[in-house]
Amino acid sequence: MSGAWDAAGPGVRAADRLAARLWVRPGAPAAFAAPPEPVFIGRPERGERLAQGRLLVRGEPFDLPDGSTPWVHDLPPGLLAELHRFAWLDDLAALGGRAAWAVARRWTMDWIARFGGGSGAGWTAARTGRRLMAWIDHAAMVEAGPESRGHDDAFRRSLGRQARFLARRWHAAPPGPARVEACCGVLRAGLALSDPALSVKAAAEALAREAVAAMDDHGALPSRNPERLLELHARLSWAAGALAAAGHPVPEPLERALSQATPVLRTLRHADGGLVRMHGGGAGVEGRLDAALAGELAHRGLSAGRMALGFARLSEGRVTVIADAAAPPAGFAGRDAHASTLAIEITAGRHPLVVSCGSGAGFGPDWHRAGRATASHSVLGLEGASSSRLGAPVVLEGRMVEPLDRVPGEVTRAIGTRRGAEGDDPGALVLDMSHDGWRGSHGLICRRRVSLRRDGREVSGEEALVAETDRDVDALVAAAARTEDGIGYAVRFHLHPDVEASADDAGVQARIALPSGQVWALRHDGVARLSVEPSVFFDEAWPAPRPSRQAVLAGRIEEVATRLEWSLSRVG
Repeated sequence: MSGAWDAAGPGVRAADRLAARLWVRPGAPAAFAAPPEPVFIGRPERGERLAQGRLLVRGEPFDLPDGSTPWVHDLPPGLLAELHRFAWLDDLAALGGRAAWAVARRWTMDWIARFGGGSGAGWTAARTGRRLMAWIDHAAMVEAGPESRGHDDAFRRSLGRQARFLARRWHAAPPGPARVEACCGVLRAGLALSDPALSVKAAAEALAREAVAAMDDHGALPSRNPERLLELHARLSWAAGALAAAGHPVPEPLERALSQATPVLRTLRHADGGLVRMHGGGAGVEGRLDAALAGELAHRGLSAGRMALGFARLSEGRVTVIADAAAPPAGFAGRDAHASTLAIEITAGRHPLVVSCGSGAGFGPDWHRAGRATASHSVLGLEGASSSRLGAPVVLEGRMVEPLDRVPGEVTRAIGTRRGAEGDDPGALVLDMSHDGWRGSHGLICRRRVSLRRDGREVSGEEALVAETDRDVDALVAAAARTEDGIGYAVRFHLHPDVEASADDAGVQARIALPSGQVWALRHDGVARLSVEPSVFFDEAWPAPRPSRQAVLAGRIEEVATRLEWSLSRVG
């Protein structure tokens, strides 16, 4: 694939511009039916950076001159498009205080002055939906302070104009979460504003239809992005609650969508309350996942071993192991997907232990690309070859992306319990997985078995790279001939930045200490070499990638079947 690939084609963009100019006409300022209350707030760490006038541009800090707004600077199109959504108002609200309020007012009023007439990148259905939600949520913050006098009419007049535009253009948003967000914007405006042109009933019915269409029958999104599913669930949960509180019926499809997504989120939840960090998603805004699971549906039984959204979850003794047990999404849905097949994350109590590096998208294109590679995940990888490959760059909604176009064709997974003598820990949860992502290039099938002891005190693993047929052996020999010293492999265990780790001089074991003082030991069967090396951790609360460590079991393929075993055990 090559060339321009935009979810909103030229015809849609032209229609948006025309509708913006037709419906963004002078009118009376919007009136609130009741004082609006914030539905969502963001991350105070990001709010603090914004209050200081600091943006991240391609991973580098960009300081706005005093009194300046982002709208007057030549910023990358992708960043500018994100700013037009106004999700950053959530972060300023989380920070609070006069400095945050001043930035919120100044940036918002300058946006109205420059783009309020219907021009600029912000006038798409999806961005307008998110912007309306943010403006209504934080209207009190934008209108606060004596310096806002004389601007309130402009703010509320723009609210009304955007609501009328969105009521007629929500269907132009790309199907999936973006269109759901557009519908939520119409519904938020219909509930909050005294405008008879905004039908709450029509908005609720449209939202219910789009919510069901965005997910499959098992509550999964095509992108397999856990955080995106959480944000979608949060929007739908708000909508159901707001409709009920206002005396409106909640459409049955909306309730059904929530009932499908809730158990999926439970499966993707680590013991520390965060989400698994793969396929472009992070752990989620603190507390949002627990809030999503606080209702009646959250208390339904969940087995210790479960699969959802292509992930498998093992849980015993306040230890969770979550594995990526499916192929990553390819094509449009895979524009942020990771080559993380068979990767695991492990959390012990309230502390992440083994992690993924996460999404580097907020730190520039190089970090974004690096975070998607197999080597940025806790899984076996071949030297210089990810289990899925990036395709040709394309332009999507104003930014350059690299979808995955070569992914494993067959991924197997099964959860069971171990059988055998008492010394073999019968009843332990066992996850068996495999993928063929290197079969075409190296003739190898990758297999992984992960076991979690019933008391949660040990996670063990068996790794294998196998050439199964004569044709596979020929491909392996050819791949080895292309290298000077054979094919290298490494099983990586990326560790959270708060974890301390060191390997003994003999490379027999690594000592891993959690902030709580709990100590774990990583041991292996001696087939590979153990070392502790530098790594990075992508945390949206930080302005740059955080330094961290990784334990690495490295070796070279010398047979048609390479196998090794490891264990991660709690000490004491």
